Amino acid sequence: MAARYRLKALPWSSHHVIARMIPARSTVLDVGCSSGYLGTLLAGRDCRLIGVDNDRPALKQAKGYARTFLLDLEKGLPPLKEKVDVIVFADVLEHLARPDQVLKAYARFLKPGGRVIVSIPNVANLYVRLKLLAGQWNYEDVGILDRTHLRFYTRATARDFLSACGYEIVAEEATPIPLELVSADFEEPPLSWCYAALRTATEAWPSLFAFQFVFSLRRSA
Repeated sequence: MAARYRLKALPWSSHHVIARMIPARSTVLDVGCSSGYLGTLLAGRDCRLIGVDNDRPALKQAKGYARTFLLDLEKGLPPLKEKVDVIVFADVLEHLARPDQVLKAYARFLKPGGRVIVSIPNVANLYVRLKLLAGQWNYEDVGILDRTHLRFYTRATARDFLSACGYEIVAEEATPIPLELVSADFEEPPLSWCYAALRTATEAWPSLFAFQFVFSLRRSA
């Protein structure tokens, strides 16, 4: 995806949640791998990584990937012969005009019993609700209202969408707003205290406070 996206450093961010969902020694197809931030988090886990992205400069920076493919996700599939244990769509599906078709098409690369992991922004986050209450829907460079997002999901509609694509939800986690997008001092008080409070609120009321939902999926029987 776009190179302006970067690794989210906080341990409860979607990138870290996704990495924790991937078993060691897995073969992973990272769809929309950008500059390879997922590979950075999986270093030392003995995973075999295969990356796909449409951003040539970002793809050249992806280190630790056994293979990479430069490809528009909605204009074909990588010429991949092997099957993989895990397919990851991190911050990807909301950028696509037909994410359902892409999810269904990539299922052919999944081993029996394999997992698909996706992260999806929560358009029903309190921040967006308050902006709507004030009569505002302003697109931004990054975040839930990223100007390149074509699709928007709540927790309920994300679940319905994934089910309609032929997947069963095995695990689900809600992530709090990544304060690192607001300030570089996110690890220092008072921002660290705010983040702890956000984590607690997100666990208690995910539909209202979640920044993203991360789903681990398997193909429906």
